[in-house]
Amino acid sequence: MAESLNLATSILAIRQLAAQITQLSYSYACVVNNPPKTQKRFLWEVSTLVEVLFRVERAMTETESMGLLPSCPALPGVDFFTDCQTELSALYSELQKRNSRFLMPFQDRELQQHIDTLHKFRTVFTEFISSSILHVLHW
Repeated sequence: MAESLNLATSILAIRQLAAQITQLSYSYACVVNNPPKTQKRFLWEVSTLVEVLFRVERAMTETESMGLLPSCPALPGVDFFTDCQTELSALYSELQKRNSRFLMPFQDRELQQHIDTLHKFRTVFTEFISSSILHVLHW
């Protein structure tokens, strides 16, 4: 029970950070005419990460209500959650600083690195959802 509560808290914190990044990114995109393609891709990745995190929370709730969460093999390790939270916090801080100075948030190369990071996180959470579904179906 305590393990699932810690996990839920970590996922909630990560989702909140991703939502804040989405909000900052959209506020920037609204001001800029014709944002670059990489900026649009970044917005898509971070928005999709938020959506996937909502689905993770839902999958956890459903598997926990069925009594399956502790045995679910797909849970990422604590280090993953810490890394995810650290990287998203740094990204949020950087976006916040740059937005307050009306600077373009990132150059294309920087933005592509952030897109790759967001994609990696989204992939891990998506795999968790898929594994949870398969675990429940197998049960």
